[in-house]
Amino acid sequence: MPADLSRQAIEKALQKDWEGALHINQQILKDDPEDSDALMRAGRAFFELGRLEEAIASAKKVLKIDPLNQIAQRCHERWIALDPNEIPTPSVNNFPTNGLHKINLFLEEPGKTKIVNLHHLGDNKLVASLDCGDEVQIVAATHKVTCTNNQGHYVGRLPDDVATKTIEGLKQGFSYEAYVKSISQGEIKVFIRQIGSWH
Repeated sequence: MPADLSRQAIEKALQKDWEGALHINQQILKDDPEDSDALMRAGRAFFELGRLEEAIASAKKVLKIDPLNQIAQRCHERWIALDPNEIPTPSVNNFPTNGLHKINLFLEEPGKTKIVNLHHLGDNKLVASLDCGDEVQIVAATHKVTCTNNQGHYVGRLPDDVATKTIEGLKQGFSYEAYVKSISQGEIKVFIRQIGSWH
């Protein structure tokens, strides 16, 4: 059951249904108040809902449980440094009606998904601003494929072998979506889904 609830919480976050995500994570935390993943997801939901103090409190709880948690460290540092004018307007569920294929996004499907480390990472501040679950854009050139954030700023490059397959797939009419899977010191893993099949 906890695994099912965790999956539902991730789905709600990917749908940007932050109220729903918060509710599910709070359900998980009732049974296990020290579930650091649920605490961090709740913190992100609080932040997106404009509840900054509660977001910071969630990150602090994670750091008490896991002092080396880099996502919690990064979020805590960013949130306590925020100008009140930078606090987001409470988000609403704006999940696109044509985006139902994003359900169960982080479930791996043989032949359709890849998890890869990005190479040649971009600006440290930009990298630090990313969170698990953030969408990145696939940008193909002649011989390389880069990932950018939604504002078009460079995040990193796909490995050459994956870039080659991605370029081939794009030429064949496939499309791709990519999300940040995890972030650690000097490393970003992205989850890439091809709408079609990997060759």
